[in-house]
Order: sequence, then C-alpha cells, then structure tokens
Amino acid sequence: MDAERRVDEVEAFRKLFAAKLREQDEGVKLSFDNSIAPSVPWRPYIFDETNAVAWHVLSEYIESDLWIRRMEKARELKPAIHLGVALHEQLLHNHEDLFGKLNDLGARIAIVPMDSDTPRFSNSVADVIYENKFRLSPPMATQILDRLLERCEQAATNKAKGVSLELLTAVLLSQVDGFEVTSVGVSNRSQQVDVQIHNRNMGGVLGGSAMVIAEAKNWADPPGPSEYAWLLRKMTTKYGRCRLGYFVTTDRFTQGVELERTRDSTGNILIVPLDRTSLPRVWRGATEKAPITRRLEEATMHAAGESSAPQRRKKRRA
Repeated sequence: MDAERRVDEVEAFRKLFAAKLREQDEGVKLSFDNSIAPSVPWRPYIFDETNAVAWHVLSEYIESDLWIRRMEKARELKPAIHLGVALHEQLLHNHEDLFGKLNDLGARIAIVPMDSDTPRFSNSVADVIYENKFRLSPPMATQILDRLLERCEQAATNKAKGVSLELLTAVLLSQVDGFEVTSVGVSNRSQQVDVQIHNRNMGGVLGGSAMVIAEAKNWADPPGPSEYAWLLRKMTTKYGRCRLGYFVTTDRFTQGVELERTRDSTGNILIVPLDRTSLPRVWRGATEKAPITRRLEEATMHAAGESSAPQRRKKRRA
C-alpha cells in the first residue's frame, strides 16, 4: 500500500512539475522515464530535451544515496547534461543533510513551497539557502561554505570565478542574525552590487547600517585601492543608509587597501576586508555557542580596530 501511495505521489508531483515547465516555455520538449543514452544507468523522471536538463523528482526523504550516485554517473557519462532535483520545501526543513547532498551534487533545484503548489526554480541549493532564508546548523553551514570555497578556487572562467564568490558571500551573510539578502549580482546603469543586505540589527557592532553591501573579488591579481574606492563610492550613494560593507576575496589585498582604510578611519563608514585567511575563519569552527554571527562580529570589530575580548581591569598596587 505504501509503495502504491508513493507511486501516486510521485506521479502527481511529476505532472505538476511538467505543467510548470511547459508554462515557462510552451515549446519545451519533455520525455518521461526514458533512457538518456544506452550507457547511462539512470532514467530521469523528466528530461527537458530542449534545455538538456535531467530532473529527478524527490517526493519523500530517502536515506539511500543510490539516486545521487546514479545522477553523478549520468553526468560523468554525459557532461553536456544538466542535473536537476525537484522536491517539496518541507523535506529541506525536516532533513538538513539534503542541503549537503544537493550541494555536492551541484544540481539545479525546483522546490514546491509549503504555502503554494507552484515550484520555484534556483540555479543551485546554495541559491535556495539565501533566497528562502534557510538557517543552517554550524556544522552544515561549514560543510556548504567549504564546498563553495572549493568551487571558487576551481572555477575555470572569470565569470564563473566571480559568480561563485558572490554565491559564497550571499550564503555566508544569510546565516548572520538580522541580515536578509535582498539581491545578488544586480546591475543597473550606474553600478553593480554583488551582494546587498537588509540589516535589521538596531544595535551592536553590526547595527547602525540599514543596508549592508558586500563586494566579492575572485581575481587572478589581489584587489587594490581602486576596487576599495569603488566599493566606498557604492556605499556613499545610498543616502546615508549604508555604513557597513564587506570586501571579500579568495586572494589577499594589496597593502594599498589597508592604507586607504586607515585614511578613511575617521569617517562613519566601515569596510571590513575578508581575505583568503580571514574569510574562512568566519565559519570554520563556528558552534551553537559561537555561531557565524559572533565570528563575523569579531571580524568587524577587528577591522574597526577594536578587540572582541573583554578588557580586564588592572589591579592597583598596594
């Protein structure tokens, strides 16, 4: 009976998902449960032949990783095919380990929200995390962010390098209390903002800035004063609402960046540099008692020239 119920649920989910794909693209060509190629040991529930996306429908949590291994083998044999997983949002709330599995798989994601029957599409599970405001446990956040950092280092093109670091930065900042990621990689006629945050913190080291901007630079050469000045300009054109920014790189910064920061230290804008050493410190070693929020506070206080350690009163000599 359970097997029949599961088949019915999968079929209903597949029909819903296929209808959404056709709604997005009337000319899309879909096939169901068909072999991609004789050498591929996996038949996707839905194969979008037009866009070369093979979709697996995950209607319930499955402890076995066999479905993941089959998808990975399919990609190995057919590199031109994109992988996708469609699932209900509730599964991610109930089974946090799915974030790690889907992140390692590198699949596109379509989730059906708890309050709607309309799937939402994301390029990756990392996008799902910040777009849907998922809060991860410190160990899972570390696993996800470490993997994203690996992808930053492995990216082959300049565009892929930039997008991968923007994504890492968005996921990292989405795990900070009071921070809500509102846009990633948005450009207009005058400027591009890599990651923009709505800051709900009213006080503390992260307070006092209704908007937070992060600039991500994953370049072959270390970012320097010109890039710092560009970030500062972006912050100063937000009608005084942006006083806190994060300058992120997988490399190091040139000495000129610190000289510029020192020169600007008398103002009311703080730019926190996070490089290849200080960036992973924000999440590695985070615990429930010392979460990512606290570690980012420590990095921010350090950038402001303050110590996060309590100051002990010196004993008077008798």
